[in-house]
Parts: sequence; C-alpha cells; structure tokens
Amino acid sequence: MPTNNKPNRLIVEKSPYLLQHAHNPVDWFPWGEEAFEKAQRENKIPQNSKNDSPKLYKQCMI
Repeated sequence: MPTNNKPNRLIVEKSPYLLQHAHNPVDWFPWGEEAFEKAQRENKIPQNSKNDSPKLYKQCMI
C-alpha cells in the first residue's frame, strides 16, 4: 500500500498493529467513540478491517 509523509490519527495509538498503518493514505479511526460518532453523523456503518491473521485490535474506516 502506498504511504503518506503526513501521518493519520493512528500515529498517537500505542498498538504496534495500528502504528504500522499510521502513514497509510486512508482516513483510519481506532475502534471507539470518535469513529462511532462520525459514522452516526454521516449516516455510515463502521467497518472492521479484515486481516488474514487474528488481531486483538479493531479499527474503523469511515
């Protein structure tokens, strides 16, 4: 996946898994209130990322 020089909001997360996506050109949200509030405002459904390996952390793309 291409990367951005400017990090997204995942740059402040502690999870190594989420940090590896901090420079992706995707508007990622960590799974939490901010993601759910934005989804509700925009009448969208939060989506879990799907990966080949099991992860303890979820993320949300809106």
